[in-house]
Order: sequence, then C-alpha cells, then structure tokens
Amino acid sequence: MAEPEGASATWEVKPIGDHSGKIAKPTGTGNRFDYTPEVTNAQRPITASRKPNPPVQYSIKATITHEGKSHEITEIVTQDERDIIRQEYVDQRMCGAASRCTSPTARTSRRPRAPTCAATTS
Repeated sequence: MAEPEGASATWEVKPIGDHSGKIAKPTGTGNRFDYTPEVTNAQRPITASRKPNPPVQYSIKATITHEGKSHEITEIVTQDERDIIRQEYVDQRMCGAASRCTSPTARTSRRPRAPTCAATTS
C-alpha cells in the first residue's frame, strides 16, 4: 500500500538498450505494477563473442501523489554477473523450454521461464 494512507502511485518502466526488449504496457497505477518484457530473437545479443553481453536493464519511475503534492523517484534495475551468465545460456539456446537448464553458477537445475518483474511501493 502506498504511504501515507490515501496516496496514489503511478508507474513507468523503460527498457534500457534494445537487448532489454520492449514492454507492451509500460505504465500503470496502483500500489503494485507487474510487467513482462518481450524480447525477440532479433534483439537477443547472440554473437557468441568472448565479450560479456550487456546486462538487461530497466528504468522504473514511481510517482506518489498525496493531497495534491507529488514525489517522484526513479531507480535503475540491472542484472548482476550471475544473471547475465544465466541469460546468455538462454540466449545461446543452451537450454530449451522443455529441457532442464544448468548454468555454471546455478545452484540447482531449473526450467527456464519468461522473466516477470514487479515493482511495488511499501
């Protein structure tokens, strides 16, 4: 729930870089905003070079309005090195939707799934 009580929240999510995909519905309202990035094969960095892929990143802007006054905050969320390596395994098709995927840094094997991200206020 947005604080203080009675406040309202609006959200805007922007991918940073083509490799982060597109978001069909990049804005929303409420105390929680869920978004799922859509990345096409053409956007995936699958050059198989020795250079690490750039991290998937999003700029998330939240605007809280209460009693006619607005407060805005923008945060950048980014993959860390472990997540970049896992993403490269998916991008390079080293694991598929029907197979189990194990990356060098994974603690357990897991089935890959589409990323779902959520932004919330407390």
